[in-house]
Parts: sequence; structure tokens; C-alpha cells
Amino acid sequence: GANQQLGEIWLNKACLQEYIPALVYKAAWVHQTNPDEANQLLQKAIDQGYPKASFVKAQWFIEAQKWDDAQQWLHKAVDLGYEPALVELAELYLKPDTPIFDAKAGFKIYQQMAEQHTYIGEKRLSELYQQGIGVTADPVEAEKWLKLSKLSHKQDEVKVQQDVVQWLTA
Repeated sequence: GANQQLGEIWLNKACLQEYIPALVYKAAWVHQTNPDEANQLLQKAIDQGYPKASFVKAQWFIEAQKWDDAQQWLHKAVDLGYEPALVELAELYLKPDTPIFDAKAGFKIYQQMAEQHTYIGEKRLSELYQQGIGVTADPVEAEKWLKLSKLSHKQDEVKVQQDVVQWLTA
């Protein structure tokens, strides 16, 4: 409808101004219908060092089951500091039906994230210990990491609340 047309106009304008997040958004939007345009838009964002662009490129390779390319682009996004790419890389290693399956590597990524007190790292590490994936099953370690993940999650909620209050009162 009219709202979609208005959205497209604004998105196209943002792309003409080479607003990088808009380039990535539009690339993802037109990826299925116009892969050449999508690749051109994404490449502009990649050339600017925008980490999410490398992540999106990796996701396209995952969809195409081009595992080595996906792994390469995930590493690029990780090197640029994009944490969701680290999670995706760990999950890719934990996927047994891929040629790059490496449960120990996936476990190690989550272990490093957990040691940095990230909620997702602690939560997934708990699950991996519980299920014995990439490590010998250890219910005691699983429970320890589960408790730590709950604490981290609660601390994350408090920080978000504090940030919102600060933003609203600034």
C-alpha cells in the first residue's frame, strides 16, 4: 500500500545518499528478486568496513550451503567486532550436517564468550555441557553456567533499564 511505497522512497533516498545501514537493508530486501543489485549494494557497505554487511553476506552463503565461503565471511564480521557473527559461527560449527562441523570449535567459541560474561555464551555453554556436545557431558558445569547466565541476563536487563532512564532524562 501507500506506507510500503513511502518506505521504498525513503529507503531509495537513503541508498542514494549511501547511508550504509540502508544499503545493507535494501540488499537483504532485494536479495531474492535481484541478486545482482543486492550484491552491489552489499559490496558498497563491505567496502566501507560495515561489519553487518559481512554478516549478511555470510548468511547468503549459508542459505546457498556454501559452507567455506560462509565461514570466511563470518570470520570477517567477527574480526570487525560483530558479535552476532561469532554466535552464528559457533552454531555453524555445531551443525553436524555440514562439512565444517567441529563441535569442539563451537564449544570453544561459547566458552570464550562465557568467560567474558555474555549471556548467550553462558547459556549455550550450559546447554553444551548438559548435552555433551564438543565436551564431555557434565551436569555440574551445566548448572553452574546456567546460573551464571541467569545472573548475566538479569544484569543486562538492569543496564538496559538504566540506559533508558538516562536517555529519557537527558
